[in-house]
Amino acid sequence: MGFLYATPVILVLLSVFLSEKKRKRLLAVQKVSAKRRDPEKSEKEKAAMTEMLKRFIGKECIIYMFSDAQYTGVIREISDGCVLISPAESGKEDEVEIINADYISRVREYPRNKKGKKKALVVD
Repeated sequence: MGFLYATPVILVLLSVFLSEKKRKRLLAVQKVSAKRRDPEKSEKEKAAMTEMLKRFIGKECIIYMFSDAQYTGVIREISDGCVLISPAESGKEDEVEIINADYISRVREYPRNKKGKKKALVVD
């Protein structure tokens, strides 16, 4: 009997979750298409984003993308709308990832506890 009542609740929650993911993707597509329509405004935003990202060079950061992906690593270099990061644990400078700055929605320094150690769980 309880399963009979739980099924509609689960279906409603599932549909809300899926519609939220679809809404986020739609917002990302709208932002990218707006940049293509107005290149002058896009260049100003890109320059502002580059200046803000330069504050994080050499620091371990979490980079959040519009597509709900996230990258963790040390920011090495920022140039021409690209961000080069390397994994913090490896210590190898030849392992890098290149991220397009147009798709970055948020950057934050990796949180640490009072003793300076990295937090095991990062909740946003």
